[in-house]
Amino acid sequence: MQSAVLYDLQHYKLHNSVYKEDRLVRHQAAVLLTVLLTGFILSGTASSQPEQLRPGVVPGQAVEVPNVVDVLGRLSTPQQPALVVFTRLVPCLDTCNMLHRVLTVWAEEYPEIGIHVVSLRNTEGELRELAASRYTPYYVFADSAGAWEAQFQTNLNLTMFLVDEQGIVRTRFHGLDPQRVLGFDRIMALAAEGRWEELEELAERPLQVGQRPVPLHGLAITPGQPTVVYFTDSNCLPCSLIIEQGLQRELNALASRYPSVRFVVLDRQYPKLVWDVFSDFIARFGKSALPESLVELLHFVGPESEVELVQLPTEGWQPNVEVVRYFAGDQSDPGLKWGKHGTPDLAFFDEQGRFLGPDPVWMPGTYSPASVTTYIEQLILTNSPR
Repeated sequence: MQSAVLYDLQHYKLHNSVYKEDRLVRHQAAVLLTVLLTGFILSGTASSQPEQLRPGVVPGQAVEVPNVVDVLGRLSTPQQPALVVFTRLVPCLDTCNMLHRVLTVWAEEYPEIGIHVVSLRNTEGELRELAASRYTPYYVFADSAGAWEAQFQTNLNLTMFLVDEQGIVRTRFHGLDPQRVLGFDRIMALAAEGRWEELEELAERPLQVGQRPVPLHGLAITPGQPTVVYFTDSNCLPCSLIIEQGLQRELNALASRYPSVRFVVLDRQYPKLVWDVFSDFIARFGKSALPESLVELLHFVGPESEVELVQLPTEGWQPNVEVVRYFAGDQSDPGLKWGKHGTPDLAFFDEQGRFLGPDPVWMPGTYSPASVTTYIEQLILTNSPR
């Protein structure tokens, strides 16, 4: 559907055609747009130390959503479905403003769901000033005592929990990837209508240490041999650099040293161009949902620009290495099913098919083929039977 916003984008292109003659500049802008999308996907990590990260309670667990007064003196409504969002609102920069617009749309369209925003490491005074300065149709809470964080067991910025009226966590969501936000919009609509059984099909089932994962479409972690999964992304600049620096060569060498280990490379693809993803997001949540500079970049790049980052080879792998490609948002997406949203990332499963880590994410000091294979070898040596 050609929205007014998309018409604006086309109109802007006509008035800037002189700049678009330079294909190199436009390609560089398209690369920047891709990097920005990756940034939204990865946004939300509160700490650089993996052992300090707490991803939160998992779907199926019971929690208590406090019936308390927020920073504007509003008493939250008890015994209704709730979306609890952990973030940091002050200082309110681009990601904060993007979140504000998304939550405003949801609060207006799904009044059956109480939206509670818990701002990590902000004072009540800071939050009151921000909330009073703009239209805020959702609750805002400080968590100076750590009660919300303790209840939901998370310290990750931009982590959301959807809780039903019985206090059961139905699903959780992390980051602000525009494509996944659009997918979560569907989940919010189902929750507002009380269609929890249908929502179950879309709900995240995050990996839990010591437990077997739900199967992905086209990939099952079966007992019998250790399995290492490497997560990569066709729109991820660090992933592209790792591929360019020789990932296939290094991973093949590692696989040849450990022939009894199964290696799986999950390669995320996108059914739409980056321009289309952002345009759909604007059509749903409004132009103000994105930073003005990003909207201008969208105008400049246009829908016909394509970004050719280095892609993962599909041939030339060792026999015990599988490459599985999937589209973001489908039933093979480990972000939807396993809670593995960011790339690059890793997961190790033992001979029983149980997930052993890293939990919640792999965060190397530097991104390189050596950092990938060195960590994988550590996982194999640490967790394989002697």
